[in-house]
Amino acid sequence: MKKLLWLLFSGLIPISLLLLALYIFDPFQLYHKPYWRKTFFSQDMHYQAAGIINNYDFDSAILGSSIMVNTSSVEANKKLGGNWVNLSAGGSGIFERMDILNFLLSKKQIKTIIFTLEPGWLNESQTTTNQYHYLYDQNRINDFKTYLDEVFIFCFFIQKICLPKGQETLDRPANWISEPSTKGRLGGFQSWINNKNRPDINHIFNQIKNFQETKYDTQTQKIPSALIYYIKENPSTEFIFIIPPFARLGYKINFISIKQALQKLLSQNLPNLKIYGFDNTSIPDDLSHYIDLAHYDESINSLMLDAIKDDTHRITLENIDSYFQTMQEKIDAYDIESLRQKILAL
Repeated sequence: MKKLLWLLFSGLIPISLLLLALYIFDPFQLYHKPYWRKTFFSQDMHYQAAGIINNYDFDSAILGSSIMVNTSSVEANKKLGGNWVNLSAGGSGIFERMDILNFLLSKKQIKTIIFTLEPGWLNESQTTTNQYHYLYDQNRINDFKTYLDEVFIFCFFIQKICLPKGQETLDRPANWISEPSTKGRLGGFQSWINNKNRPDINHIFNQIKNFQETKYDTQTQKIPSALIYYIKENPSTEFIFIIPPFARLGYKINFISIKQALQKLLSQNLPNLKIYGFDNTSIPDDLSHYIDLAHYDESINSLMLDAIKDDTHRITLENIDSYFQTMQEKIDAYDIESLRQKILAL
């Protein structure tokens, strides 16, 4: 019996100490701000957003995918007022962000939310499993399973093993615009040619070479009913939806329209909702701003903040027809053939 007790406690004590140490270190700040170490925000916002919501004061938030992570919250403070954070997570779908939004609204009084509606993602199934859902429920205990991974044992020795990328401020922790590999793809189509061996660029080149005519997406694009519910149930929160300006080339290859979805949304006359879009401008025509068909440089993120500040580039029931007509005309007029010839000449 004594031997059994000794084995039991000899195992429990080290495990308890390890769990306590993980709680104290708390790499993603899920439970508290840092003790005895620098404040550091991970680039992995899927996990980090929960810690920011739990432990930091702010009244406005940006909730987008990788196309919004470069938006500066400091710049948003200056242009829009309030105390902003950017909780955008690369690759985060509509329903993952809705999980975060629901959690955020239950925790804080929020003045303004910027939320992106990516064409092509609105048909995502609501039954899609969100592996991060447990972080954004009301059970704080189960958050700890984030750390039940052998890699976090080494956090006590090398902090960067746990937090390999990020920054020490809340300005835009998940930004990728400063990465050297990113800079090399900006500057226009010639920069893409210089990076033609990258799988993502090579895939785009194959699409251009095989282009025949504009394709039209046949899948239904629909604003999730739960997202509309959050707007209605939080009348004191302003919801700003942004239709990100994907490169015109992308729409030339495969046009996806969300006009019908936006019309249905706007017809509900929600006073705390505004929608902004840029596809009727010349911005998406200029490939110098893009590293691929979707991701753009920070100047476009700044332009979005200016549009919100000055209330320009709004999509309303009154102008939605002309907005999408202009967009379609610009897609039809886009010169993809010259790009195809450049690729064939390689």
